[in-house]
Amino acid sequence: LPPSLNELGIGANVALRDLQFSQALRAALRTHKSVVGIIGDGHLAGITQLMKQDPKIRVVKEGVPLPPPDWDADLKDGGRKWEKEALGGANLFMRLVEALDEAPLGSWIDAEAVLELETMKEETAQRIDKDGLDAEPAAPVSSQLGADFSGRGLLITPKTEADLRRWLSGERLEGQEVGEFPFENRKLRKTPSKLPSTGFPYSKEEAAKAEEEEASIAA
Repeated sequence: LPPSLNELGIGANVALRDLQFSQALRAALRTHKSVVGIIGDGHLAGITQLMKQDPKIRVVKEGVPLPPPDWDADLKDGGRKWEKEALGGANLFMRLVEALDEAPLGSWIDAEAVLELETMKEETAQRIDKDGLDAEPAAPVSSQLGADFSGRGLLITPKTEADLRRWLSGERLEGQEVGEFPFENRKLRKTPSKLPSTGFPYSKEEAAKAEEEEASIAA
């Protein structure tokens, strides 16, 4: 079963996500002249605290005062609470640990792929304006998008900063995999949809029509 989305904001899961976010942002700062980080306010305190630990990063100006992150108190007992979560087989906790090992710097997407995503977004908006909420999305599911971009060298998950620098310089990285998508809707249509590979399930009307068609074929 996929982990619950509610678990993302609980206990050590927040700290693990803050750690991965901060490592990715640190890599961006080290490889780009300027960086804009867009994150949820629930992660701001944790990421800031972690990045301040890097002696090469200096805080020039803080817009708002930040309290310690929620997980800071858990460090005072030496991480025993988190150890219990790990030993207890917490589903999402262990998957986040594996994700951190597999993608210590997160995933990076090329500007060309970003433009394609924006085009898909605009096309989907036009379809919704025309056909309402039953409109077909103009993009496949995330795993298929990831496989496509990865196969074209537009999406990478670097293991090291050196790998990231090689990709940024234009080198193609081999052996890239898109990983898991545990929250993706895996209900596929029985027949190809109007837009191939969208992966979205039937609406009630479509399901009824498909059953009628199958019944007529069987007869």
